[in-house]
Amino acid sequence: MVKQIIFFTFVGILAIGAAWFTDSDGLVTLEWLGFEFSSSMTIFLSVILGCLLLFSLIVAVPFNIIKTIVMLPKKFKNKKSESKKEKEIREEIKQETTEELVEVITERVEGEKEELKEELGGVIDAFTAITMGDMDKAIELQENLQKSDKDNDKVNILGLDIAITKKDKEKIKEYSDKLIANKETELIGLKGLLELGLLNKDYDAATEAVDRAYDIRNDLEWVIRNGMVLRARQRRWNDALNALEIGLNKKLSSSEARGLRLKATMLYELSQEAERSGNRKMAMKLCAQASDLDHSLVAAAVKLSEYYIEDGNQVRKAAGVLSRLWMKRPIAEICDAYVKLWPEDNKYISVQRVEQLCISNNNHILNKKVLAKYAMDAGIYGKARKELDDYLACAPLTKSTAKLMAIFEEKANSDMRAANRWLLDAEMADDDQRWICSKCAHHAEKWESICPGCGDFATLEWVTPGRNINDEIVFEEQVKEKLKEHGRKKKNEDSEEVVEAIETAS
Repeated sequence: MVKQIIFFTFVGILAIGAAWFTDSDGLVTLEWLGFEFSSSMTIFLSVILGCLLLFSLIVAVPFNIIKTIVMLPKKFKNKKSESKKEKEIREEIKQETTEELVEVITERVEGEKEELKEELGGVIDAFTAITMGDMDKAIELQENLQKSDKDNDKVNILGLDIAITKKDKEKIKEYSDKLIANKETELIGLKGLLELGLLNKDYDAATEAVDRAYDIRNDLEWVIRNGMVLRARQRRWNDALNALEIGLNKKLSSSEARGLRLKATMLYELSQEAERSGNRKMAMKLCAQASDLDHSLVAAAVKLSEYYIEDGNQVRKAAGVLSRLWMKRPIAEICDAYVKLWPEDNKYISVQRVEQLCISNNNHILNKKVLAKYAMDAGIYGKARKELDDYLACAPLTKSTAKLMAIFEEKANSDMRAANRWLLDAEMADDDQRWICSKCAHHAEKWESICPGCGDFATLEWVTPGRNINDEIVFEEQVKEKLKEHGRKKKNEDSEEVVEAIETAS
């Protein structure tokens, strides 16, 4: 403000002076080197001022340029220093802001972590309770979780699992619909609808759920397996076979042998369809394919042997099929089918046929029982007793073996008291092998591709009650070793008897 007053005062004085000079204009005369110049004071002063201005311009511009060049390093240094200082200030502000932000985020994450930990702990406890069979506790935990978040997917999955375990159809439908509404849990919801369809025996609805799941993920074992089993339950054998082929190509089967068994079973069922439709040639071809895929598939082998007999009485081929089956999985009905290949044989020759069959699986304990049965029918009681003694020395007493012993005592010795004792023993004896479903433990009178109990596919196995197929194989191997040892022991005893007889005779 003061500078402005001074400036305007100076300008005013100049203006007054200029006006005074203009009104009181004098004459100025200048002599230099013989020259004389005369002019008014106003013009003279104007010239002087112009010269001074020109001089100042001539001197000032180079001076300012030089000054700028000289001062440039200092200004750059100052600017760099200021820039560095500003950067430090910005970094400090940024660091403070970051630290505050990290602190806020950390607090939030820790809070969510604790909530998630508590929630997951509840879910794990609930699933553990389901596994342990404590459904009341599982339901209580699920309800507590649901109070905090009704639309939580984990809670809905837990609820679905509980509903499936309790077979609560309404809840299965409710939770399945909720899970299907979310793309991330849609597959789980469809699995729920699958279970609901199976509970209701609505195989069309179950198949629809599986097909929808297949459209989402075609590489899941449960999708392929259920798609195959459902089509088999509906006896849509070609569709079931196609589903199985997809699974085999994707290597989703639990084992190669299991995959071959499933395929062989479907081919056998297709052969039966072909026979019912009158296409016997195709029926025989499909049955042969089934038997070649799985030599232990009893129904296919027995049926194929019948085809060979009907088709030109090809006894040798039929006998080969049954011998191959006996070598894989000896069952009494196979022996019966083998003997029937020669209906004109008398009972003595039938015993020889059975001995011939037993050679294909020489150390199996069932050989002893079937030989005893046919020897008894032929009246060869000495051989029957020897085979039964060998059987009882190596294997536990079963109901059928005890009954066979009762028949022996009645026929061979006419000893009804001994026969009745064996019949009493039969009531307490171990169960015999039979067709048992590996899924529901249903006991079937004969082999079927679909379990009459639970409707599952290819689950009937020839086993002793209480054992699965693997346990049965281990048990049979143990009995084989006992039988071998028993044979060696008897051979040594017979040799000693011969030596003793020779010594006595000499």
